[in-house]
Amino acid sequence: MDVESQSFEAERYERELIEAFITEKDFTTLVSLADRCIVGYATLYDKGGGSFRLISIAVLPTHRNQGIARALMRQLETISSVKRGRRMSLEVSVTNVPAISLYLSLGFRIKGTILDYYGKGKSAFFLEKIGLQR
Repeated sequence: MDVESQSFEAERYERELIEAFITEKDFTTLVSLADRCIVGYATLYDKGGGSFRLISIAVLPTHRNQGIARALMRQLETISSVKRGRRMSLEVSVTNVPAISLYLSLGFRIKGTILDYYGKGKSAFFLEKIGLQR
């Protein structure tokens, strides 16, 4: 919850949803540790049929720009491909340039814009990657 609250404002997930991401079978949540403290996490949802959706990824502001998000994404892609995943999708704020750059560098492509996704006047890009690799 600390990573969530430091990473997001109004768009943050409530504790109950975070707990579901950790305990429900169709979700995979990975964490990144530094000095035995969680400094980042990523959650993936198995939609079935080889399709996965990145639910959330966050890294503490003090630990950004160290490759943590990239490493988490690579691990999620490996997990997806082991489960015969062929497609991963996600939504990201159109103003989150660092995240957009990361996703594009990992082979995701912008497929469209979702108006007001995060609230009035807060749009998101819909990104997708087809052909996951181990």
